[in-house]
Amino acid sequence: MLRSMKEKFLNMKFIDTHAHLNFKEFENDWKKIIKKCQELKIGIINVGIDYQTSKKAIEIAKGYKNVFSAIGLHPLSNLKEFNSQKFLNLAKNKKVVAFGEIGLDYYRAQNKTSQIKVLLAQIKLAQKLNLPVIFHCRDAYQDLLEILKKFPTLKGVIHCFCGKIEIAKKFLKLGFYLGFNGLITYSELYQKTLSKIPVERILLETDCPYLTPIPYKHQRNDPTYIPVIAEKISEVKKISLKDLAKITTENAKRLFSL
Repeated sequence: MLRSMKEKFLNMKFIDTHAHLNFKEFENDWKKIIKKCQELKIGIINVGIDYQTSKKAIEIAKGYKNVFSAIGLHPLSNLKEFNSQKFLNLAKNKKVVAFGEIGLDYYRAQNKTSQIKVLLAQIKLAQKLNLPVIFHCRDAYQDLLEILKKFPTLKGVIHCFCGKIEIAKKFLKLGFYLGFNGLITYSELYQKTLSKIPVERILLETDCPYLTPIPYKHQRNDPTYIPVIAEKISEVKKISLKDLAKITTENAKRLFSL
């Protein structure tokens, strides 16, 4: 598979802006995956969801030119764990290119007030560090929009965007990028929204080990599937895969100062 992908995507570069090689699902083979990504010219941003996974993301990034990290406390992690000084210390590492993934998740949670409080603290910390933010948002787009309006200079991406075009336009108006992953291979509804998003505001992501694109849906996801996701997006956007790869890579480099 690797050889066929190298031939198919020859002279193209991609960046997976949202991976979790720092999760236990990859504890035995993340080095092998990174080696494959090097051969396929795929960059990776490993994203933390708490202190330990943020620390792990930094450790993995060391020694690899194509691997970076993001640090933060996910809204479904233990919010009492948030310690600004500990994250400030992590952010001193040059491999840290973003704060995230942070945000709001109302799907099952009943602690909306706590989520908002911790989110605001992390946004302010990101601004202090002059870092872009990777936002997780589920069933909470309106609340997130209202919060972001209060931070007009903040930059970032709405990870795993699944909203309607009306919501997308509001985030775009605020200057944010939208992240798309394997979900766009599952549903025509996602594709319909994607078709109306300017390619200059799209970022590629896997969210691995989750959301593996069709036709590999029942396998563990990893960054080597980014070209598969890109191919579907280029089809929906009606532009060449080569152009999509170039533009989305430039988008990622611009946002994360890579």
